[in-house]
Amino acid sequence: AGVRLLQLLSSLVLAGCAQRLDIDRAYIAQGNKAPVEWRKVLERATRGQDVDYAYLMEERPTLLRYLDWVGKHGPESDSIRESAEDKRLSFLVNAYNAAVLEGVLRNLPLTSVRDVRHGIFRWRGAGFFVGQKVRVDGEWVSLYHLESHSIVNRYQEPLLHVALNRASRGAPPLKWWGQSDLQAELE
Repeated sequence: AGVRLLQLLSSLVLAGCAQRLDIDRAYIAQGNKAPVEWRKVLERATRGQDVDYAYLMEERPTLLRYLDWVGKHGPESDSIRESAEDKRLSFLVNAYNAAVLEGVLRNLPLTSVRDVRHGIFRWRGAGFFVGQKVRVDGEWVSLYHLESHSIVNRYQEPLLHVALNRASRGAPPLKWWGQSDLQAELE
């Protein structure tokens, strides 16, 4: 019982030390246009390995509307069947990549995401990947949890690392991942 109490207290402390990537009410998404609009912005903002952060900053309202939409939708909220794996995965991967970009924009100027510090998270990278939370499918999760638990560990697909962009040199190119033929795109 003592161990469970310690785990509960640790979870509460860690949750309290995270920074939520809240969306200002001015950017609340109306309807389901947010994913289409965000896909267009993302396609224009990326060229191979390069990301035009200045353009993303200009188009940040579109990113925020998409993240608001992501917070209310997802595999559970929209009852996407387990058999529709490509649809579930594309949603989660696109949400993760958008949350990483928002994390970068919120912490500019920035040399490396590994330098971001939030709360008690002092090891390199933890402030960015553990110390920031984003709302996905109605639940607040860290980028680490979204990547590790919801995407990579759950689906056990090594090629998913090709789709996840961690805003660092050597990361896979950033792109929008479609809902059909995801496996073929990854390969």
